[in-house]
Amino acid sequence: MDIKEIIFDEEDKTLFLINDLQLKADAIRFSILPKLEIINNEIISRIAEVYDIDFYKHYATSKAPQFRLSKNQRKEATKTDYTYSEVSITGQRKDNKWLGLTLRILPIKSFLIFFQKNADLISGLASKAKLNYDFEFIDVFLIKEDLALKLQEKEYYVEFKTTSFEYPIDYKKINKIIYSNILFFPVINACVNVALGGKPKFEADILKLENKIDQYLEKYFNQEDTNKVIQSLEDIELYKQRAEVKIKVQTGLRWQVFKRDNWKCLACGRRAEDNVILHIDHIIPRSKGGKDEIENYQTMCDICNIGKSNKDNTDLRR
Repeated sequence: MDIKEIIFDEEDKTLFLINDLQLKADAIRFSILPKLEIINNEIISRIAEVYDIDFYKHYATSKAPQFRLSKNQRKEATKTDYTYSEVSITGQRKDNKWLGLTLRILPIKSFLIFFQKNADLISGLASKAKLNYDFEFIDVFLIKEDLALKLQEKEYYVEFKTTSFEYPIDYKKINKIIYSNILFFPVINACVNVALGGKPKFEADILKLENKIDQYLEKYFNQEDTNKVIQSLEDIELYKQRAEVKIKVQTGLRWQVFKRDNWKCLACGRRAEDNVILHIDHIIPRSKGGKDEIENYQTMCDICNIGKSNKDNTDLRR
């Protein structure tokens, strides 16, 4: 699926509030996580492009929930009330060395010393990427003061986090999410180099970013969006979608159709783990008078759905 076709809409937003735990788990596994993985792969591709690195030499990816369970374990897992899903870039674990996490720095003293030494520049990158330091500190002086206090009290945990924005989340917003990762990557890569026992190479990555940023914006943003990105980059949170309020929400129609059709394409039988994205297809096309109702919907993968013309009214459920 092309990343430009990905969208997270109101049904995705309310998914974590519904009471059907089985459906929620299946929706995360077969619909939400596959789209997040496509976005994460695009982030990795662009990072490698801008910073000219062999990404998987020191980095890896992770997702949650993982659903890597036996049949019995999976049955038990569907009783879990999941409140988020995420796909993230992580550092590999080699020789008992932890090599860093995107937007989150684990408690290692040498990382904190690096942050303290480069607080001004890191704050500048965080500001451009619209990342808030430890959720509250923005002023450089306060960051330096807080880092010194953390070192003194041996509390080495540091975190940068974005804020959320309204649904629907389309490619324009996803593109800005990727841009945030591109801007802040020198900080993450510096932590990896520190964890490996070497020098941060922070300035070298900043130089690569400065040399490539105009080319990057020209390639991935049109002129209007480029101006908006430069003027104001929206605060973003996509990788964790948390339900803050527990209320009863009616199951979205799309999820009802996927559940009824056993979370697979009725044309070819493929599921999300077969590298396809599940779509809702109108059995009788709307152009032929088909209605937007559950009896006129069937589950198809993105590939089969593209191949089905609006002249085809085959009911694959039968």
